[in-house]
Amino acid sequence: MGDFAPAALGGVAGLAVQHQMNVRDFKKREAERQAKLGRIQADEVSAALASELTETLGNIDAALASAGRDPTSPTAAALRERTTQTGLTEIGRERASRILRIGRNRRQSLFEAQEGFIRGTTQDLLTLGKLAAGAA
Repeated sequence: MGDFAPAALGGVAGLAVQHQMNVRDFKKREAERQAKLGRIQADEVSAALASELTETLGNIDAALASAGRDPTSPTAAALRERTTQTGLTEIGRERASRILRIGRNRRQSLFEAQEGFIRGTTQDLLTLGKLAAGAA
């Protein structure tokens, strides 16, 4: 019967490590899910900004037409070009910012998952060691 306690503790240790691995894997999957969601949101923001840019360019054309100005004049073309470049820069900057944030958050989540695995497994094994010392 004395041999049962160490064997039981060994089995419990295996379960504790498996539990910590499951927690770590769950956190990794959650980090990946959050990254995918973030990329979708970045795409949505880019699409919304592109739509706003298109609307702004349409408003420029409407304003020129209502003022009786030629929308194909060099001045109108320069205005449209400047507006387009500014809008595309904003879209690119916003998308890049969101993608960088996603990467940073994902790396942080993965680091925390690994750190939690190590900390949790160590704590479980220390507890089991104390139990084994008491059972011996």
